[in-house]
Amino acid sequence: MFSVAGISLVSGQRYLLTLDYLGLAVPQVSVPDDFGGYAGISNGLTAGAGQGQWLWVFGTDATYAGLAGHLIDNGQWARYEFPFVWSRSLIGGGNSDVLHIMLEDYVSSGGTASDAYFDNVELSSAVPEPTTLLVWSGLGAMGLVMAWRRRKRAAA
Repeated sequence: MFSVAGISLVSGQRYLLTLDYLGLAVPQVSVPDDFGGYAGISNGLTAGAGQGQWLWVFGTDATYAGLAGHLIDNGQWARYEFPFVWSRSLIGGGNSDVLHIMLEDYVSSGGTASDAYFDNVELSSAVPEPTTLLVWSGLGAMGLVMAWRRRKRAAA
């Protein structure tokens, strides 16, 4: 499954991909610790030659090369984070700075459909928005003015 809307990224900018994952065993079907949950990023809606590039970031198969994090299948929700600096080389080149988020319950894993769940998936800029910076700058300036006034009163 791919996110419908693409997300435009800026080369060199810091980002954070976060998600919650639940691996919930299906009795007599699911193989422990490989239910097939995977999450990643892609600059195309389909994988394959000429279709864009992708990177699986999280997965339940700990032997899969290149994963930033191993999703744990223990019947409990857990939060996972992947901080990164965007560049097309992160996903093997690619032809665009527009990203899609990929989620998968992989059929060839040791699980089955309906044993890998994702929630609260978010891709955010790790740099505060300009309004946030203004608020913190204003609070800092107010603090400096108040400290200056206290010193002035103490000196008088």
